[in-house]
Amino acid sequence: VEASMRACEIDAFAERGILSLSGGERQRVMIARLLATEAPILVLDEPAAALDIGHTLSCYQLLRRLADEGRCVIVAMHELELARRFADRVVLLTPEAVLAGEPEEVLSPARVSEVFEVDAQIVAGELRFAAKPARSSP
Repeated sequence: VEASMRACEIDAFAERGILSLSGGERQRVMIARLLATEAPILVLDEPAAALDIGHTLSCYQLLRRLADEGRCVIVAMHELELARRFADRVVLLTPEAVLAGEPEEVLSPARVSEVFEVDAQIVAGELRFAAKPARSSP
């Protein structure tokens, strides 16, 4: 438990009640609880919900490290660039199909543009996307 608390940077919360924690702090406690089980397969749904960007990156770095150490880590998430950065394989669910494979392949700019109806491109090695320009009416 103590190692899980250190890994999630929540040591300082040990004496605090759960109701005194912010949403992001509670999320980190939930991840630490999951890690404390030492389960070989971890399934997480939006583990970075309510986390600031620093803790979001720490969370995904921790999950990446656990995967590198041999655990199976399955994450449902909406942050496409973070999926590209941290995942070995991704599954993209669309109304028409299930696409699975390497992150760069499944989350290519062309596919992201088509599936999510956005303009997507790789800029400085990262997936960037923006709303398509609104159509002008005659």
